[in-house]
Amino acid sequence: RHERQARKRMEAAFRQQTSATRKHLLKLEEDIHRRQHELDRMAERLADPGIYQDNQKQQLGALSRQHGEARTKLDELELEWLELSEQLERQTEAFTQAQG
Repeated sequence: RHERQARKRMEAAFRQQTSATRKHLLKLEEDIHRRQHELDRMAERLADPGIYQDNQKQQLGALSRQHGEARTKLDELELEWLELSEQLERQTEAFTQAQG
């Protein structure tokens, strides 16, 4: 019984210790979803043949630039999520092995 209580305390401490990381992962997931939605909307606009007409060149240039910037930001967010996720996975594995 005492071992069970000690284990529960250790698990609670681990959850508290990794809470900020898990919250940051959730925020990154929301940001990734939002950025992907933004990219989808831009892709729809870029798929419209009307944007390629001569009188739309300035708008096309701006949209293409924004799309590239948004894609770069999405790549950065996904990389950060992957690195943080792997870090949390390693911490969890180490904790689980220490619990033995």
